[in-house]
Amino acid sequence: ITIPSTVTVINKGAFCGCSQIKQIDIPSSLTYLGESVFSKCTSLLTCEIHANVDEINSGLFEQCSSLTKVLIPASVTKIGNNAFDGCVSLSEVNLPSILNEIGSSAFRQCSLLSKIDLPSSLYIIGSYAFSECLRLEEIEIPSSIDSLRENTFENCLLLKKIKLPSNMISIGEYSFQNCSKLEEVTIPSSVKIIERGLFSNCVSLKTVDIPLHIEQIKPKAFYNCKSIEQIVVPPSITVIEDEVFYNCCSLKNIEIPYSVTEIKTRAFALCSSLVSFFMPSSVTQTGIKIFDGCTSLVHVELSFKLKTIAVGTFDGCLSLERIKIPPNVVSISNDAFNHCSALKTIEMPDICTCYVQPNYPKVFWY
Repeated sequence: ITIPSTVTVINKGAFCGCSQIKQIDIPSSLTYLGESVFSKCTSLLTCEIHANVDEINSGLFEQCSSLTKVLIPASVTKIGNNAFDGCVSLSEVNLPSILNEIGSSAFRQCSLLSKIDLPSSLYIIGSYAFSECLRLEEIEIPSSIDSLRENTFENCLLLKKIKLPSNMISIGEYSFQNCSKLEEVTIPSSVKIIERGLFSNCVSLKTVDIPLHIEQIKPKAFYNCKSIEQIVVPPSITVIEDEVFYNCCSLKNIEIPYSVTEIKTRAFALCSSLVSFFMPSSVTQTGIKIFDGCTSLVHVELSFKLKTIAVGTFDGCLSLERIKIPPNVVSISNDAFNHCSALKTIEMPDICTCYVQPNYPKVFWY
């Protein structure tokens, strides 16, 4: 299709679902392209936009599954939500040097897009913007960006390297979830919170530098990061959240500071390479099953301020041979030492006031 030069406006959905269109030339006379104009044009191969428009509207090329290349005019400052969402054949795209904003899911599921250069003019990248870009291997975020929204690079399975600017203040939850090739990340020191699930299922991630001034590491932040061997928790952290290091099966060493007062549910569950663990005396309570399935755990020193050994704390710790119950413990909960088949010695305090929870006999079940 060739749009006549007399046309200045194409409104919302004008060619939506025209599955036989293969090529479109958009003239310079055009001043406005509405939302979803070419959405679901599944045979569209290329599109050259010569128009002097300042925005690629929401859903403009959404689900154009055959689109391989698009020329975006230099005048564009914004790419709207879902603009190229589902363009699974798109391998090349140029971003204008004056681009300010990339909307939510703008390039989601562009599974052949292997490289994209973000201009220094950019200051907003929406949620899911590059989610499921399966061929994307590396990306550099310009210093004009001070925050990433949630799930920005989720499921970018080949993403190995990402460079974050030193001035970045926030990275949205699940931003790098399932980036299974990502090996190394430096979190900028200006970031204060490691959000929920940020690196969950990053199974190749070996090295993470956690800044000293991080205030919170949220649940599942490093869930199933199977290659991480060492973690140093900064002294600004007070709580180890739920499942934060769940199934970090290569984790051999973790340093917990004296600022930590609570370790929550399954925080270190399935950390099967963890051999020893020192719980600082600042810890007063723990969630259930914090060491569940830590099959190599031999030595544990518990906080003397601990009052309860929670449900399933050492469930499945097959190598644990000895445990010393702290003097302030008053309750040992159900399944606390379930399947601890190597456990030989339980050292109780001189004056023992603790009791096994009634109505459930399997505290030391094998």
